[in-house]
Amino acid sequence: MRTADDRPLIDFHAHVDRDWLPWFRDFAEANGVDIAVNLWDMSTPPRPVDRWLDPASPEAARMRFFYKPDLAGIGSEDFAERGVAAFRRAVRAGACGLKVWKNLGLWLRDTDGELVRVCDDRLGWLWRTAAALGLPVAIHVGDAPAFFQPLDDRNERRHELEIHPEYWYGDRSRYPALESIHDDLVRLIEGHPETRFVAVHFGSFLEFDRLHGLLTRYPNLSVDTAARIADLGRERDRDAVLRIFRDHEDRILFGTDIIRSAAESMPEVSTGDPLLENYLRLHVTFFESTEPIPSPLPFQGSWPLRGLGLPAAATEKLFYRNAARLLRLN
Repeated sequence: MRTADDRPLIDFHAHVDRDWLPWFRDFAEANGVDIAVNLWDMSTPPRPVDRWLDPASPEAARMRFFYKPDLAGIGSEDFAERGVAAFRRAVRAGACGLKVWKNLGLWLRDTDGELVRVCDDRLGWLWRTAAALGLPVAIHVGDAPAFFQPLDDRNERRHELEIHPEYWYGDRSRYPALESIHDDLVRLIEGHPETRFVAVHFGSFLEFDRLHGLLTRYPNLSVDTAARIADLGRERDRDAVLRIFRDHEDRILFGTDIIRSAAESMPEVSTGDPLLENYLRLHVTFFESTEPIPSPLPFQGSWPLRGLGLPAAATEKLFYRNAARLLRLN
């Protein structure tokens, strides 16, 4: 499977642990994925880099690895010094970017038991180190708006929440509002203009018009498309989504959020054929065609979807050129 005109393809958003690397190599070869960015193997706490980050292995020939720091211990005396040292070790081992997950700002606590906000000054060393090393930061904050809303019949992703009740963050005694998390993300991006942020999941679920404004205002912000086709393809949001692609096509990266790890798999291992050709095909077709299309992740919702039908120049950037530039590929 290849994109139109046999263009190269970079999947900027994958999670694959060491045991699944041989499978992913075959998957990439069969489906025309030239490079996949392996953001993190989904282990919690994250494994030491030498436990899974192995760029020299034959199975990892089509991969670039990011480093996910363990942010537990914020507030301890030597937290920043240990963090910088661990980050630099990961880069020496082959990491070419930084991955920060949604626990920051949602449930991560410091040594005093206080919630750590996305814009917490005690993490300034993290963003400054990434900037000094010239590495991008893939950041996921918050989650789908429905995950913060009451769990009733009006919740459009109730079925998914019944499958994964741990995704529900509607209890305000435990979790902050999504709007406050997004506000802190904006403060972070604004406060570190030298750091290149990729707000994964198409801006970490920011409302589309607000995201357009942020991309216009902050040149250090990019987004990926991982796990968002169910939202990007809705007719009600079509004009807003196409406006983002039209005005900011240089800062949108293609991603699927394929997960193959001991902790989690998405789509499920039993879905379709063993190399999931349909999963990648649906993602690619969505951006190239204007036809109705089934969701590659149907548990996210049952509403109709239609492809965006982007022009060839835009899909070339989306599928390859934007990520190649960010990753400094030849």
